[in-house]
Amino acid sequence: MIGKRKKYLYAWLILLTCFLLLLSFKSFAQAPDVNALKVRLQKSKPDSARTTILLQLSNYYNNLPQPLAHVTKALVYASAAEKLSISLTDHVGIGNSYLAFAKAWRNRKDSIRAKEYLLRAKNVFVENRHFKAAGEAVLNMEEFYQYFGGSDLNIRIAYYQEALVLFRASPARDREEATLKVLGDFYYVKADYPQSLSYLKQALTLVKHVKILDKESLYDLLGSVYTALGSLDKGLEYGLLAIKMTEQGKDTTMQACAVYNRVGITFYSMKQYDRARIFYGKALNIALKNKDVLTQLDLNINIASALITSGRNNECIALLKRVEKKYPPEILSQNMGLYYAMLKCYTKLKRFDDAKSYLSRVDVFSQNTDQNSNNQLQIQGILTDYYVATLQDKPARKHLVFFKKIALAHHNPVALANAYRLESRLDSAENNYVAAFKNYEIACVIKDSLYNVRKTKQIALLEMLFETERKDQQLAVKDYRIKLLNSQANLQQLNLKQEKTTQKLVIGGALLLLILLGLSYNSFRVKQRINRQLLSQSREIENKNESLTELVSQKDNLLADKEWLMKEIHHRVKNNLQIVISLLSTQSSYLDNDIAFNAIRESQHRMQSISLIHQKLYQSENLALVEVCAYISDLVAYLRDSFDTGSHIAFEMDIVHAQLDVTHAVPLGLILNEAITNSIKYAFPDHRIGKISISLKHKDENSFELIIKDNGIGMPEAVEIGKRKSLGMSLMRGLSKQLGGQLSIESNNGTILSVEFKNEVIVKVI
Repeated sequence: MIGKRKKYLYAWLILLTCFLLLLSFKSFAQAPDVNALKVRLQKSKPDSARTTILLQLSNYYNNLPQPLAHVTKALVYASAAEKLSISLTDHVGIGNSYLAFAKAWRNRKDSIRAKEYLLRAKNVFVENRHFKAAGEAVLNMEEFYQYFGGSDLNIRIAYYQEALVLFRASPARDREEATLKVLGDFYYVKADYPQSLSYLKQALTLVKHVKILDKESLYDLLGSVYTALGSLDKGLEYGLLAIKMTEQGKDTTMQACAVYNRVGITFYSMKQYDRARIFYGKALNIALKNKDVLTQLDLNINIASALITSGRNNECIALLKRVEKKYPPEILSQNMGLYYAMLKCYTKLKRFDDAKSYLSRVDVFSQNTDQNSNNQLQIQGILTDYYVATLQDKPARKHLVFFKKIALAHHNPVALANAYRLESRLDSAENNYVAAFKNYEIACVIKDSLYNVRKTKQIALLEMLFETERKDQQLAVKDYRIKLLNSQANLQQLNLKQEKTTQKLVIGGALLLLILLGLSYNSFRVKQRINRQLLSQSREIENKNESLTELVSQKDNLLADKEWLMKEIHHRVKNNLQIVISLLSTQSSYLDNDIAFNAIRESQHRMQSISLIHQKLYQSENLALVEVCAYISDLVAYLRDSFDTGSHIAFEMDIVHAQLDVTHAVPLGLILNEAITNSIKYAFPDHRIGKISISLKHKDENSFELIIKDNGIGMPEAVEIGKRKSLGMSLMRGLSKQLGGQLSIESNNGTILSVEFKNEVIVKVI
């Protein structure tokens, strides 16, 4: 019986694994129209949408019925997707292209390259924190492991544990729940029930994130584990919850069949054999509808086991004979359960000659079965029972030792109690009554722990709650229908009253309407005359409004064109100045004369100061004004970089927030360029450490003052500052006059240059 339950849950494991793998390839699972995809590919731009189309084409060829013939095409599209994704720095596209590569190499039976690309995909996803996609890639590794013949359950568990860590790092709680559920199922198959229960309890905390049928499978697994651990009340509780989900979801698949069968197994373990047969019968009906022959055979054997244990041996023999006739030998050979049941039933009836014909088959099957599996546990129990009943002490003792060993390894209290019961019978047959009594006492203690009165009451309460909830749901449906019928009747009565009231209102309204029509006709004629006059006036107003609207629109268009032209002018002026600067730079590379080279370089700086103004203008919303604080900061930064002052010259700025028009910004910029350039070049010889300060402030209410000073070596004493006729000095004097100000230069612990000009040149103070 335990082996049958294990087989159903192992089938569950396969279904869950397939479900996870289908989700991991859900972006590629569709079979789109390949011609339509190729048309879309030709029309697409080189972006992530094209990457998606390329991946769809690759996976279309990967998923064809005979993919080996189309692997080359799949690889070509995967390669194109990879290259495009790399150029776009699209990490998801890169990872998905690696998945497409892996599937193509899998179809070509190249396990090494397939695994290599899956590992690349996982690493790309992890490095860019796409943890859900990384988890799906790991699950693909597990699927490929099986595809290439891998069957080690521990390796499969390791893949799912790695995927679990990645899903937990992502927001994908549904994927985390599904992975925990599969891990619980894996450990159930390994008969490590405590570890299985640990994973399933973790999945239970995430149950709110999953659908009804996913809850159904989780509750079913929990019930199976609790039953295997001997906690039958918990097993039944979760089994009934699984049935509730089955009925709510109207599930008629083989999943529902497994749920009903598992609850039947739990009732069987509780020795409620009639209840067990009811649920086996429900499971059998679903298997018949789904035409699942092997499952039908299993369920008939389960029903036979319930009949044997309840002492209805003749009914059991009749059922098993019908099953043996109904199913062909090739089907019966795939499931030894029929022969187990026959052996057990004939042993119970003490028809040992009939039992002996099935003994050899079961014995041979035992030798070819995993020595620590649940099937082996069931076989050893049946064989021990047979040899004890036939008083064959030596083989009975041999199989009993083996039976007890497996029961202890599986933590199966039901099987262990049966082992001690059989050992008691064997000791009694050998006249070892002390050992027989001791083993019988141990068997009773184990049974009492499983079937005490409290658990019986809990089981009855669970059944009562389940049935009560079902009846409450049925009553709620009936109450709803009654209320619906009552509301419909009330609505009909209300409609009749409303119809009568409506008739009276219609008659009264008709009379009132006739009276009002007479009164209204005269006012209508008057209003008609007034409306004609208003209409004429309205049309005249509308025509004027349209003319005004058109004029405003033309004005807006002209202003927009003007703004665009101004931006374009400033942009082109700036570009032209940059071209001239570039030409000067090119020319300077051919000069051997330092004087000429320095002259060209100074001209470049002057043009750059003007270019910065035009750049600020076309980049700002206001095309007429330059924000002086930002402009001076950029100019200083440019000169610092041009002369590579490093850290030995510090710049200190205190600039008022103001805006200048172009006619004032240009001379101000040129003065700044000349003054700062002179300070950098001459004030700090031999890389002396120094500071250049620039300030533009209100001097009083009506004027501003520009000051550029440094703490360098100052001007030579022999030089008369006011009479110097260098180009730079001439420029600064001329530009100061253009600003309407006066240039002043003095040497006092460095050089101080100042220009004072009137407030009228400042267009706007911010």
